Amino acid sequence: MLTFSPFLTDSHTYSVPREYWYEQPQYDDDGNVTHTTMNRTGQKDNIAMNLGFSMTFSIPLDGSLQRRCKEAADNQIARTKQMLNDSALNWHIARLKECGNLKLKGIEFSDNSPYKSLCEDVVVKAKMGQVLPHRHKTPTSSFSLTPEQPLSIPSVFLSSPSQKVPFLYDLELSLPLK
Repeated sequence: MLTFSPFLTDSHTYSVPREYWYEQPQYDDDGNVTHTTMNRTGQKDNIAMNLGFSMTFSIPLDGSLQRRCKEAADNQIARTKQMLNDSALNWHIARLKECGNLKLKGIEFSDNSPYKSLCEDVVVKAKMGQVLPHRHKTPTSSFSLTPEQPLSIPSVFLSSPSQKVPFLYDLELSLPLK
């Protein structure tokens, strides 16, 4: 691996206070100031600016570290995409459920509403096994039974073939004609 790092450094150094001349007191043998003389401080300002770059060449000793790092990054990207897909699916399921409930109640957006398209693709169907209210028109025939006319029932409905059905008086049945 090769890394390239440019740099710029700047430094400015100086002494405080900035006095290029100062009055230096002169003392006698008793330690009293007798007079002052002007002395040069010799203070200098140093200014430096350095430009350059550093270049490093390195060889990783454990190549599996980079591979594992790439795998971890790929897994994180896949996880983020899956979370985004889950959120989209949850939104669509919630939209389907709410639009379906509203359609069952007879509530819908008006034709000029900008939100009408939200529920346009939702279709409400009967539940599995549910029979919706409906009517059939079938021709019927009426007849009556008397004790002299025994009712014949197929033996598959009887517990034994010799079982008799109790006689029926004036039972009116409506049977469809075939």
